[in-house]
Amino acid sequence: DSILMALAQEAGYPFFYTSGYAATVPGGHPTQVSSFPIETVNDSVSTEDFVNNRIKEGVDYIKIVRDGTPFMSTTSPPTLSFEAIDELIRHAHKNDLKAVVHTGTLPELLGVAKSKPDGFVHLWQFSEDSELTPERMETIKNSGAFVVPTAIMAMKGGERAAQAPPHIKEWVDAHITTLDQTMKDLKQLHDAGIMIVAGTDNGNFDLNWGDDILVELDIYKEAGL
Repeated sequence: DSILMALAQEAGYPFFYTSGYAATVPGGHPTQVSSFPIETVNDSVSTEDFVNNRIKEGVDYIKIVRDGTPFMSTTSPPTLSFEAIDELIRHAHKNDLKAVVHTGTLPELLGVAKSKPDGFVHLWQFSEDSELTPERMETIKNSGAFVVPTAIMAMKGGERAAQAPPHIKEWVDAHITTLDQTMKDLKQLHDAGIMIVAGTDNGNFDLNWGDDILVELDIYKEAGL
């Protein structure tokens, strides 16, 4: 396999890495948007079982979801506990796999940071309690994790919200992080020496595998990188 990958790289072909299913709980994100059943961490599947099952499938890394903030609702969706996430990260590292975590808010990211994941996928989507204080920045930096901002999501979300019915736009304006704030936070993370990895969250908002990464990089440039 390593020889084939080396040949592919030399020939200029891309390669694709997969986590398989992202670790979540029954009813948790992204089960609500999936068109097929997703194995979850539950009473029958422990955190260790989940990681072992992904290894059997030949995954390249483990992805974990912590996202308990309601969207257009007053009911919080179920999500993994910080303790379960810590176990998942430890099991992944024990098996020489990297672990990346999707979080919806800055407090969730900070709670996960203590478990030292390898990366965070997305900057926080929700604007509540999202001030990047020096203490919070230090917590993120001490985790050693990289951050995949997917800033294009904030741009596309803002464009969709501007065209949405008034009650939706009002909710989004009150609860969702703007592109300007995302760029400000991105620049602060970069200036603090935290590794930024470009990514676009393909599939959402009809994003593609090609030129949308260039739009993402343009946002970084506009942010001051």
